[in-house]
Amino acid sequence: MKASVLLREQFVSCNPPRSLFPLLWLHGTPEETEETLRREIRTMEEAGCGGFVIESRPHADYLGDGWWREAGDPGAWTVRVIGVKPSWSGRMFDEEYYPFGIAGGKVLDKMPDYRMQVLTKATFRWSGGDAGPEAMPFDGSVIKIVCSPEGGGEVVGFADRPEWEAWASARREAGDPGAWTVRVIGVKPSWSGRMFDKMVDYLCPEVTDCFIELTYETTKRRFPEY
Repeated sequence: MKASVLLREQFVSCNPPRSLFPLLWLHGTPEETEETLRREIRTMEEAGCGGFVIESRPHADYLGDGWWREAGDPGAWTVRVIGVKPSWSGRMFDEEYYPFGIAGGKVLDKMPDYRMQVLTKATFRWSGGDAGPEAMPFDGSVIKIVCSPEGGGEVVGFADRPEWEAWASARREAGDPGAWTVRVIGVKPSWSGRMFDKMVDYLCPEVTDCFIELTYETTKRRFPEY
């Protein structure tokens, strides 16, 4: 049977497969009572859903005591609390918010030196008659500075900002009118938007280990039977 035909038969069936898992949003607010949550879950079950996914994005205490208290035992949600058949299941997201891998900021709390960074380059023109070398337009951590004289000539390089500033100051004090193309290569914090202050270095294995411990391993210890 073609997949499209099978899909259509399932849609029009009086007893379609329970393949939908809506999101159950947990906010951690006083208004979100157990009675309210039971009613929402029961409505999902009565509508033919196969289960639900506990949505963590709006929760104010993700992976904290409030989160574990309200997330509760997945088995209790589906069997003891609402009394539906055991095959009906509740699931949990493994992150507070996109992008995955930050444990709601708790990875960076434990590993503050592992903030996400990107390799970047800034290029600008400088001459001895311009503003002082301290005005270099680059706000990251410098790896290399390369200066090329306009019109050709010897290219010079510097390992850090102090070396460049000393060289540029010397040329300025000497009244050197030459113009240079300056390329600054370095690293700086990356990402933008809501999760900017929580982003981590995804290329570091220790960061991944920390994330797994904070999420998967902690969940496993709390709910070993699942």
